[in-house]
Amino acid sequence: MMPDELRNPHLAAWDAALAASAEYARSATATVSADQLMRRPSWGGWSAAEVFEHLCITDGLYEAPLRAVLASERARGTPRQSMEWRPTIGGRLL
Repeated sequence: MMPDELRNPHLAAWDAALAASAEYARSATATVSADQLMRRPSWGGWSAAEVFEHLCITDGLYEAPLRAVLASERARGTPRQSMEWRPTIGGRLL
């Protein structure tokens, strides 16, 4: 049975997308050496490891607000079932 917060189709889709992204990151880096991850492109951009670190840091900024949303949905007792969704003003800006 699906956890209560994931009965909401939007949250379930978000959870599935995160799981797929994590699996892709694991499989994409499984055979890459540390030297390859740290190598910067010839034009001076970030290395793959630096990009990944940046993504992890920014992801961490979203964790607390997302946990709050899940806790709020869990406290509702009856999960929202509507497929209609509209972003907030902040969501549209992102």
